Amino acid sequence: MTSPRRSADFRPDPERGVYLTGDIDQSTLDRLTPIVLRLQNQNRSPITLYIDSGGGIVAYAQLLHRMLNSKDQDGGDSCRLITVATGTAASAASDLLMAGDYALAYPHALIMCHGVSQRSRAETLTHEKAIDIAKDLASSNERYAIQLANNCISRFIFRVAFLASEFPDIRQQKQNPLLPHTACFIEALRSRISDEYIKVLEDALRRSTDSDALDVFASQAMAGLDLPQMPRVQFESVLIKAILDYEAGQHATDVEWSFRTHGFERIQDKLDLLLNKYNEHHTRMIALLCNRWGNSFLSPEQRAEIEQLPEDERPARVQETVEEILSTLWFFFVSICRSLQKDDYWMTAEEAYWLGLIDEVIGRIDLPCPRIFIEYPPTENSNTPDENVDEPS
Repeated sequence: MTSPRRSADFRPDPERGVYLTGDIDQSTLDRLTPIVLRLQNQNRSPITLYIDSGGGIVAYAQLLHRMLNSKDQDGGDSCRLITVATGTAASAASDLLMAGDYALAYPHALIMCHGVSQRSRAETLTHEKAIDIAKDLASSNERYAIQLANNCISRFIFRVAFLASEFPDIRQQKQNPLLPHTACFIEALRSRISDEYIKVLEDALRRSTDSDALDVFASQAMAGLDLPQMPRVQFESVLIKAILDYEAGQHATDVEWSFRTHGFERIQDKLDLLLNKYNEHHTRMIALLCNRWGNSFLSPEQRAEIEQLPEDERPARVQETVEEILSTLWFFFVSICRSLQKDDYWMTAEEAYWLGLIDEVIGRIDLPCPRIFIEYPPTENSNTPDENVDEPS
């Protein structure tokens, strides 16, 4: 390779650096806010957040992130945020790392994801209070899972697109030409990440596949219904009945299974999942992914066919062609993010890279990243997923 065309959008800059160390609390915000404001006032060039922190109070981490992403008083764009894990990025600190416009980690860095926790209170815990706390935690975990998926989905799709050249061989080895991208992705990572994270991916795929099957079942149950005009309680009752019928069919031969002992919590979870799938946010995200990454998932034959169409008709045909693939990948990644909320997951920088949580491991030129395809002419890179790779948003 020749010398790179260095881009400030992808390069950490200590001269415009903010250093997050220790616990994230009010004193951290007090220390860093003047530095952030001074850098933003100087110019609107990227700001680098260097992270070596075990986490802290989520609310203060969110305040810091909002400060880093604030516009100027004339409504000008916020400074691009580059985040770097220099040592440890755990809990709320890992959220900040992954929320960067471009996220990097040194090879020795350790990154930890986990779900929301609540400290025990001195008051007496009743059954009703325990249920309320559990609902609050579940709601918070879901919210943070979707937020993590939003922040990192382009990184994940970049990994899938890069590894896609291995999928034909994987399908041949598995003797299944229809093996989906999600399963191929897991197989491609078996030699690249630890067994612990392969299990995370497999669990996420099982739940995502089950959710897809339930979605199809529920869609059939709602066929012909005027959903936009239906009162919410009726809409939810149709979904609940579909879930009951689906679960009954899934466990029809299991003599030990019953709704009373196993099913009610599953019904609540599945209702939440279905309601999420009908959320407009997911529809918009899938359309965005098709627009940004669609060409990377076209076969040569599909690409040639679409190029014959009038230019204004091509985007719609691309979306029509790849929507199912990218929809499946989106909900699979959401399922991965949900899994990462269930326990304490410590991972190396390389594992975080392959899971799609960060963009680049510093010094690992064998691990492709968006910077390489921006800073080097495309003709110098034969492994690019697409000639017009968009940077992660």
